[in-house]
Amino acid sequence: MDWLSTLIGAAIGFVSSIGIIIVQRLLDRVGKIEIYVKAVYDRPTGSHTWGFHRNADGIFLNVPLWIEIQNLSNSTRIIRDINLLLVSKGKELATLIQSNRTDIKGQGPYLYANDGSYSLSLGGAEIKKMDCHFLLKESSDVPPFDEIVLRYYDEKNRAHKFSLGQVEGDWTVKEFPHSGEWIKLKEKR
Repeated sequence: MDWLSTLIGAAIGFVSSIGIIIVQRLLDRVGKIEIYVKAVYDRPTGSHTWGFHRNADGIFLNVPLWIEIQNLSNSTRIIRDINLLLVSKGKELATLIQSNRTDIKGQGPYLYANDGSYSLSLGGAEIKKMDCHFLLKESSDVPPFDEIVLRYYDEKNRAHKFSLGQVEGDWTVKEFPHSGEWIKLKEKR
């Protein structure tokens, strides 16, 4: 009968260990991703902030941003395909182009975001900052818009969206105001 008590005790210990591991993994996932953005000047000119700019090819929406992402959980999180969307009255109209690199006079090539990628892996309780640049050329396919939204996909391929704010997106040359301060984004529901 001693062997039966030992076997039952071992089984209870094994099940308890598995339970503790499962609970610990669930607790490690508690915590969310927080995103902060800061409107900055673009690298090539050093003088344009976010807004509509004209060059020889037409009018472009130019959005240079620093994005800081904080993982407040204890487990690794994936942030994939960070991009900006143009929205009008809640309807998504267009997706901006992610600039991967630029050439800066006298300095050579510069890679945006995460070495040219707009995706990254964040370890538990980790913070990463990305220098990003988004562009879109004026086109008859993209009507005026009233909001810019940041979107990314997580490790389960779920989209997460955050409003960067209401803007007058009428494709006339102008820059939007910016404070030079970090702004914490709130996820849209």
